[in-house]
Amino acid sequence: MTVRLGWLSTGRDAAARSLLADIVARARADELPLDVSGVFCDRERGESEQSDQFLDLVDSLGFAAVTLSSAASWQTAQAQGASRQEWRVAFHDEVM
Repeated sequence: MTVRLGWLSTGRDAAARSLLADIVARARADELPLDVSGVFCDRERGESEQSDQFLDLVDSLGFAAVTLSSAASWQTAQAQGASRQEWRVAFHDEVM
């Protein structure tokens, strides 16, 4: 039986990288068929050195990365006069 999952992370620090790397390493060590269908990150390349390193790890593991900048989305929403709650709902809808 293959374990299929999607991974969501901001990738904001070394712990985010370690968690993903450790889960993958453990699955391989235990010979657990793991299929990470995709990794979603709410930061895009260039926003943070830490999240760039996280996305590098995702690439090195051969997983598909999907990014959508929450910071850029929030900035746009603010310029349009949206409340944080309105933005959050719209952002999560876009992520889905």
